[in-house]
Amino acid sequence: MQGKPPGLATATFIFVAWLALIFTWWAAKPIQVYGGFPWWGFKRHFLGMLPLPLAGALAFAICSRKLFRR
Repeated sequence: MQGKPPGLATATFIFVAWLALIFTWWAAKPIQVYGGFPWWGFKRHFLGMLPLPLAGALAFAICSRKLFRR
């Protein structure tokens, strides 16, 4: 494998960006139907789920460093 494995910041950005993309897809319907941003959904479905991608990013960064050492 060429190069170095992705760092913690890169992994965190990718994992949180996926969560934001999924939340945006979910929030599109309440915005279209009610005409306002669903803050209750932001709290429940984005902030409530945020620890999962952060933990996943940390685990991915640690494991990739261990697996792809030169």
